[in-house]
Amino acid sequence: QSATEVLNDLRIYSQSISISDRKNLMSKLFGKISNVIFDDLQFSQVSFDDADSESELFEKGKEALSCIFDKVSSSEDIENPTIAKAKKYIFDHISENIALEDIAGFVYLNPVYFSRFFKQHTGITLTDYLTKIRINLACDMLREHKYKIHEISDACGYKSSKYFAKIFKQYTGQTPSDYSKIN
Repeated sequence: QSATEVLNDLRIYSQSISISDRKNLMSKLFGKISNVIFDDLQFSQVSFDDADSESELFEKGKEALSCIFDKVSSSEDIENPTIAKAKKYIFDHISENIALEDIAGFVYLNPVYFSRFFKQHTGITLTDYLTKIRINLACDMLREHKYKIHEISDACGYKSSKYFAKIFKQYTGQTPSDYSKIN
C-alpha cells in the first residue's frame, strides 16, 4: 500500500476519536514503527503536536511515512532482527563451545536454513564470523598484556591452546605470542 492509502485507512478507523487523541495515536504509531525498523532510534523528525485539523494531521502522517521510507531506502546498515539476535547470542556465549544448532535453536530456525540465512544476510559464513569475533577478542586481550595465552584461549571459546594458536596464526599470520610482543 502507498503511504496515502495507509493514512486513509488510519483516518477511517480513527474518525470516532478526537483530534488530540489522533495526534497522540499518530505519534505513538510512528514512534513504534521507527523503533521496530531502526532499533532504539527515536522518531523525532515529524511532530504531530502542531497539527490543528484532520488535513494537517494527514499531511504530517504523509511526511512521517516519507521520512521512514527515506531512512529505510538510504540505510545500508539496518540489520535483520534474526541476525542481530544471533550475533547477541554469540557475544553472550563467546567463551563457550557454540554450535550451529545452539544459535539456530535460539532464533527458532532450522540449522541448515539458518546457516544459509546467516550467509545471505552477512556475506560471511557462520564459522568464519565466529572465528573473526573470537580472534578479534583475542587480539584485544593480547594488547592488554594482562592474560596468559591459555586464559585468552578459554575466554575466546577455544578449549585447546594449541588449536587456538593454530587458528590465530591462520587468521593473523602471527602466533599469539608474536602478536602480543608487537602490539
